[in-house]
Amino acid sequence: MKINLCCSDDIREGEYLNIGIAPNNKLPSDIYRQGDISALDWVCEDGTVEEILVLNTLNYIAPERFKIAFDSWFSKLSTNGVIKISIVDLFVICKSFVNDQITIGEMINHLWGIPENRKFSSIDSSLLCKMLEDANFRIETKRYDGISFYIEARKNEN
Repeated sequence: MKINLCCSDDIREGEYLNIGIAPNNKLPSDIYRQGDISALDWVCEDGTVEEILVLNTLNYIAPERFKIAFDSWFSKLSTNGVIKISIVDLFVICKSFVNDQITIGEMINHLWGIPENRKFSSIDSSLLCKMLEDANFRIETKRYDGISFYIEARKNEN
């Protein structure tokens, strides 16, 4: 089983179960479910997921729930399971604004979204890596794609 934690139209087919915080009445429940993306006990048993995608979605979780989310995702992953996260890097966005590379409006949109699709949090790459390592993930890939940071981390069984 693979899980795509999506908060947009990034619906994956095949092995993926797509889970979002907003209702999507157009898709059947075997493809899309609405619910809490930070705690997945309502979706699957521990150790049954080979991959969790958190692509441009972490911002929709309140910062005080990050530890809960990372611990929940870790428990759901099977041995050698992987989590893939992409998120706009808070430090890079602020630096881009200070260097007049983006406007205040662009900065606000990247960090907090638009009123009908409000984001709850922002994080920078170094804090994200530390939090994943604290949750017992082994980081395997880190890279930037413009203002976004992408990371792949594997469940550490030590």
